[in-house]
Amino acid sequence: MAALVPAIEAAAGRQFEVLPEVTPADAGTFARVVFTEQLHLLGRSRHLSSAQVEARALRTASTVQHAVFGKYGFLDKRIYIDLEGIYATGIEHHLDTETVNGIVDVVLVHELVHALQDEHLDLGELVRGRAGDEVHALVCTIEGHAAWVQQEVALSLGLEDAATFVAVLLGYDRSTPSLDHRPETYQAAYVYGQGSAYVDAVTQSEGIEGMWRVLADPPRSTSSIVHPGRASAEPFPRAIRRGLKAARNHLAPRHWARVDEPLGDFDIRHRLLDARRDSTAADMLRRAWTAEAFAPAMLGVDVQLIEFFDSTVARTFVQERIELALATLQVAAVEPHVSGSAGPIDLEGTTIAGHEQLTFSFPGTPAQEMSTLFAARGPFVVQVESVNAGLSSREQRRAALRVLRMLEGR
Repeated sequence: MAALVPAIEAAAGRQFEVLPEVTPADAGTFARVVFTEQLHLLGRSRHLSSAQVEARALRTASTVQHAVFGKYGFLDKRIYIDLEGIYATGIEHHLDTETVNGIVDVVLVHELVHALQDEHLDLGELVRGRAGDEVHALVCTIEGHAAWVQQEVALSLGLEDAATFVAVLLGYDRSTPSLDHRPETYQAAYVYGQGSAYVDAVTQSEGIEGMWRVLADPPRSTSSIVHPGRASAEPFPRAIRRGLKAARNHLAPRHWARVDEPLGDFDIRHRLLDARRDSTAADMLRRAWTAEAFAPAMLGVDVQLIEFFDSTVARTFVQERIELALATLQVAAVEPHVSGSAGPIDLEGTTIAGHEQLTFSFPGTPAQEMSTLFAARGPFVVQVESVNAGLSSREQRRAALRVLRMLEGR
């Protein structure tokens, strides 16, 4: 700590008032810390019941508990570090002792930067009022800054090998940020790799003090993270968002929970990569919004409106969705417990439209059904997704047409 703090303060341009306590931890401890923090953050939502808040918090905690070496707890102001996990990883990868000890230092640096951010900005307050893509943009800014300072400190203290190992383990490379990663490493590559590239661009143009101004008021969209010169997109007009909600409400039972929030570059690119498609369409994303409703046991509907800067991109987006649906059906339909349909459809007022539906009926378990209608009109794409909601193709068509008619009068 004594060696690391001066280097952090020099790179970050801020000084610590109080140093956090550092506590050895394991996966179970990480899960408990994350669960408590998620309860705190999600408990502010007006859209979720207490049971839904707890379920989401548990899901997030179980996802991250085995994926981190360190964690700064913004509620208890303490750093948790998994020393046993670091040393076990060192043995697994045949690392020498110096590199393993360097990894401990690098992890400590990263979490100390979060402590420094919290001291000067209050991380818990920064997330207030943000949802969807705005949260992703905030996380990219905060984590990207910690990754950027981490790299600067590694260069100054001779920890380059350890820092490179941590970056590769997470699936990113700050020196050559790339958004076309494997789906399984996409989130870490985007948050840490692209996030640190964004921080580097801001610091180069506005200096360290300018970066702290950005940290205090992070961008509201992930498009700004990928394209630093691009302003955060304005949300759709209120009338359009109300129309999306109305279309969603027509499909979903009243007792289902509802969420209405912006989508962005992070979400669209992730969907494309999951589908093993070229993600560059996200570069032409102007704005997007989702109105979804869900219930326990994998039930849900989602009405989305995506606007690109170019109508050709919207058409290509839907065309690729149709091609993927046909390819997926061709592979899945050979299984005896899978049935479905896919292909282009005629939908009034659209440039191109398609529909896919798959049902999985395994012995001894309830059938699982997923269906999506997607349609392009000009620069807009409408998607109506259903998971075990029992929606017919006709109902999905009506929902899409409701959104398209709404666009006519905008």
